[in-house]
Amino acid sequence: MATWTTITLQKLASYLENGLLTPLNSKDLAAGQTDRFTQAMTDVTNEIRQILQSSPNGGYTISATPNAVPPELVRPACYMVLLAMQASCPALVIDKDKRSIFEKAYTILDDYRAGKLRPSYPADPAASDVQSTPDAEVVRGHCPVATYHGLRGLLVVWCAIFAFAFSAGATSTILVIPPTNNVDVVSGVPFFTPLGVTRFQQVYPASAFGVAHVTITNVSFALAPFNFGTTLGFTNFQLALAVTTNAFTSTLVSNYTGFYTNVWGSSNLSLTVSSNGTFNANFTFTGGYGYQPTNGNLVVDVTMTLTNGNATANLNDWATPSNNVQRAWTAGSPYGPDVEALPTSFNYSTP
Repeated sequence: MATWTTITLQKLASYLENGLLTPLNSKDLAAGQTDRFTQAMTDVTNEIRQILQSSPNGGYTISATPNAVPPELVRPACYMVLLAMQASCPALVIDKDKRSIFEKAYTILDDYRAGKLRPSYPADPAASDVQSTPDAEVVRGHCPVATYHGLRGLLVVWCAIFAFAFSAGATSTILVIPPTNNVDVVSGVPFFTPLGVTRFQQVYPASAFGVAHVTITNVSFALAPFNFGTTLGFTNFQLALAVTTNAFTSTLVSNYTGFYTNVWGSSNLSLTVSSNGTFNANFTFTGGYGYQPTNGNLVVDVTMTLTNGNATANLNDWATPSNNVQRAWTAGSPYGPDVEALPTSFNYSTP
């Protein structure tokens, strides 16, 4: 569950400089009009909430808080409000590049409208629960045991294993980046409690997914328990996907340019890692994440508070900057980017 957010004028200031935002909100108002923001915000958020309620999946539950939107739609909502305000005051021109970015906000709503994406379930639902909370699954297997001595704070990325199945006319694919045949080190980032990692990102090359639009429905990490039977305890665990055309850096907030979408979240999560070397931290999300590889590389972003348990990850020296698989993280201070990465499996479908 997640706390939905109300759009404020202050939030808009994160996306448009004050020299434009202030006159945009107050210049050349009609008689009786006190500002532009209030009505624009109300109209836009009502539109977003209506789209979510009328999803072909049977409709998603919205927050009981008026005008609140899910956290992953805050930025698109701000963009749409700014466009609505500017439409009523065309004399104040938003530069072409910014306007182009703002207009892309509508494209993500198309995925919600089509049922390809699902919003975070609200902490204060206004209606009965029509969304099931996704579960973390455990996959059991065997691989060499990682030792504490082997923890080097490194992680691995993945290349490609393909398994094909046909369902309802769609092709289902499992993609692993990087290949696991060169694993030679282990890492405690991000799931080793003493390291104190609170946010972790990894970027994957768009070329691994081809060029056609895909819908990602599962992300899994290959972990190894420090001791067999390790149980990882989390609070405020969130897994998000995004697109980027930026250079990957340790400044995590700048590592995505496409819309940041929370696809899996839990206020409290307990995950048992009872075997190592397999994709045993398994997150499946209903509705999926629509990803167009031609728009940029894919970013996986994990935010969390790890309260107990220790797990490591086998790393692969195959990763290099040239193939765009890199990782970065925050543990008190920023670290990275690192050209070794955490093995990850994606399950996605194509039309």
